[in-house]
Amino acid sequence: MSRLSSACLAALSLLAAALVVVAPSAAPAAADGPGVGTPYVVTVVATSLVFVAVGVTIPLLPFVVLDRLGGTELAVGLVFGASALSAVLCRPALGWLGDVRGRRLLLVVGTVVTAAGLWGHLVAANVSALVLARLVLGLGQAAVMVAAATLALDLAPAGRRGEASSYLFLAVNGGIGTGPAVGQQLDQRQRDASNDPGQQVGGNDQTERHRPGHSRQQAIALEQVLRMFQADQLPSGHHQ
Repeated sequence: MSRLSSACLAALSLLAAALVVVAPSAAPAAADGPGVGTPYVVTVVATSLVFVAVGVTIPLLPFVVLDRLGGTELAVGLVFGASALSAVLCRPALGWLGDVRGRRLLLVVGTVVTAAGLWGHLVAANVSALVLARLVLGLGQAAVMVAAATLALDLAPAGRRGEASSYLFLAVNGGIGTGPAVGQQLDQRQRDASNDPGQQVGGNDQTERHRPGHSRQQAIALEQVLRMFQADQLPSGHHQ
């Protein structure tokens, strides 16, 4: 099993857990009481699991692009940028879809699309296929973000909507920050189990020479992802 396979399988397991949490829950009307109810908590937990799953593959993508797929550092940037591009372009349409078809349905569909994007990481045979998988992943995570942000406001009491949205974004940022650490730990365990800590994807002799560049790419990529989610705003079309 390749290093990316281990990370993707863990991420898919998290997404399956998110679906189990979200799918059975009905979407009630906005809460009228002083506190938030179970549907809100379910939404926050499921959203956090999705973004942990998205983050799990981040530390390994530079290795995959440079070693397994034979790409360049420019290709690493394209792979990371693809998900952000599709997320930005699709978000207005996703907001409309959530208004028309329902927030919870959009949350479930977004989770499924995210899983499809992660599956695409496993089967990608070249950089172009991996970019396509990242585009799908960006669409899925954008759907989850739009659905969760608006659903959290729908489920929160009128006087606590700011607080409700802050906890949701804490779950998103916590998930995307935790995911890379989980992915790195899975990778370390797999390399320890193989008794070859220096082995990289592709198993060639250029790995150690690539490692400094990879570390730099990882740091830059993670910083960009965190900034993207910190800059997220609630969809402007939602009204209290």
